Amino acid sequence: MAVTETTKLSSDPPPAQKQADSYTYEEVSVHHTADDCWVIHNGSVYDVTEFLEAHPGGPDIVLMSGGKDITKIMKDPHEHEHSDFAVSMLEDYKVGALNMSHGDSDIHESDAGLGVADPDFLDITKPLWLQMWNNTFEKDYYMQQVHIARHIKDGSPAPIFGGVLENLTMTPWYMVPLIWIPVSMYMYSLALPTFGPAAMLPLYLLGIFVWTLFEYSFHRFLFHIDYWLPNHPKALAIHFIAHGIHHFLPMDKLRLVMPPTLFTILIVPVLSFFFLLRLPESLIWAIASGAVSGYVGYDMVHYFLHHGRPPTEYLRMMKTYHLNHHYKNWDLGFGITTKFWDQVFGTELFDNKAEKERVAAELALAASRSDSKKAQ
Repeated sequence: MAVTETTKLSSDPPPAQKQADSYTYEEVSVHHTADDCWVIHNGSVYDVTEFLEAHPGGPDIVLMSGGKDITKIMKDPHEHEHSDFAVSMLEDYKVGALNMSHGDSDIHESDAGLGVADPDFLDITKPLWLQMWNNTFEKDYYMQQVHIARHIKDGSPAPIFGGVLENLTMTPWYMVPLIWIPVSMYMYSLALPTFGPAAMLPLYLLGIFVWTLFEYSFHRFLFHIDYWLPNHPKALAIHFIAHGIHHFLPMDKLRLVMPPTLFTILIVPVLSFFFLLRLPESLIWAIASGAVSGYVGYDMVHYFLHHGRPPTEYLRMMKTYHLNHHYKNWDLGFGITTKFWDQVFGTELFDNKAEKERVAAELALAASRSDSKKAQ
């Protein structure tokens, strides 16, 4: 079965497709509820009802524009400019065209080429691991296709291994705090007798800060080892199972947080390295307790950025930032809980050209002031 940008799991067309394929603006405008939501984009009409819950920004944002023309909104950097990939996802929900002989609408031709998903890349209804293990893809083709997001309409997880192994790939978000908070508390208890409560607090906070560096490093240099990845089918398969699948299916609720086995594989070598340095064991446990807590916070934030409705300005900013990493530029913006290390290492992802120019101007002004002080 062919896979489109947003995958259909049924061969039967939705009810709307069985109706006329031309609609007036007035006809579209009555479809504006959670049970029946249509939108207009570039002169085409889309029934996005089934996509509401899968929308990265939550259903409320879409419902605000239900029954309306969203062409300008999706191109407006102040509203959050959508990527070519995001726009192309609409095609699977198209039910017809706008009848321009009735009513007015803000229609604009698209000014950018869309990223196109190859329907022959992977069949999302069959175990993905076997397809990747037997693939004959070239690296450039794979990298392009795996970073074009697909969405399953009913939100069900795509099969990876199939059979009994499938359960090992799915991790509900609540398993992360359930498993790792006790581990963090145990590490804390091992260090507490040595340092006492007063000294433990800064060491614990240091561990959380250290985690943010690990978070950035794992994401950039391990999960996105894209440029150094060999052009070999088996290497591409390993990349896919480690992180590529998350970009391929970014809204899969059961594969957004790290499986306990994967985090164990990552953390054990790191702890072993510090023990080999013969650092005081209590110091290692104190910092590790904060780092594990930092990991729990990271995975909870990551899940929330994909499926939550941020209540604070900071989380709204980080949600936009992370979704831009998925839908605009996967080669930048590696921070999940903070932009700090992206700013330190020059991998910050700017939302639009104006913001980038503003920051560059501020940096140039600061450099000019610094040079003036030196000259005096």
